[in-house]
Amino acid sequence: PGGFREFSYTFVMVPKNVNEAKVIFNIVKFFKIRMHPGVGSAGINDIKSLTLGYPDEFSIKYYVNKKAIDGSDPNKPLFRIHNCFLESFAADYTTSSLVSFIGDDQQPLTTTISLAFKETQLITKEDIRKGY
Repeated sequence: PGGFREFSYTFVMVPKNVNEAKVIFNIVKFFKIRMHPGVGSAGINDIKSLTLGYPDEFSIKYYVNKKAIDGSDPNKPLFRIHNCFLESFAADYTTSSLVSFIGDDQQPLTTTISLAFKETQLITKEDIRKGY
């Protein structure tokens, strides 16, 4: 097998005002938090150990005209995706190679995020027949 499938997406977000800039900040924070494992401690017989939990999984779906794509039409280019984890995330705050801000609020004028997801399971021929 060729390995796990990977999917990359890039979004450019330009807020109209400071409130929208704060929403974009929260979007960036959401992805940064969810791509990393959690930390917890577990113990057996009073022996403590540090453990890492799994990062969050994402369910990615394509929509056309507000209708989810089910992958059942072999003549259409879009397909279904198994659950994924966020393998890499980048945020770029430059506008035309310069960092620009909205007023004195320290919110960037432009935020470009790049996300790379990887499926959590290998694809088989049967999966392809089911629209994956």
